[in-house]
Amino acid sequence: MINGVLERLFIVRQNQDEIILREYPFKGWLVALGLVLLALNLSALNLVYTAITAATGAVIIALVARMRVLTFHRTAGTFRTELLSPLCRTPVLVMPLSDIAEFTVEEDERGGSQIILNTTSRQRLGFSVYSRDIADWKTPIAEALNDFLA
Repeated sequence: MINGVLERLFIVRQNQDEIILREYPFKGWLVALGLVLLALNLSALNLVYTAITAATGAVIIALVARMRVLTFHRTAGTFRTELLSPLCRTPVLVMPLSDIAEFTVEEDERGGSQIILNTTSRQRLGFSVYSRDIADWKTPIAEALNDFLA
């Protein structure tokens, strides 16, 4: 259940020409926040060198935490996956929209679900995190992506 909260896809832009989804690195940001709080507590106890080490670790984690950006662009006819951090932008996948058949949400007997990207060559790619969720956020995203592809 926690993965469905911390690794959730959000639609950040949707129009006739493109749809952009983001998956924020909440786990990394939470660890960095914990290290900042630890650094503050350590500095209050006059453990300066240990506090500096914790603060440095927080900065490093925040700088390398990567956000996943998924862009579907109708004019270019492409689906792009990129990993974005404050330090760099790394392209991971570029796929023609014509290779995508549909998006489905698959559930198992334990209550977990995942968005699946089905290609025209019958490949099945995991598109979202596999998790059990309190609120159903996967079905609206799969429907929005299928509407965009139609």
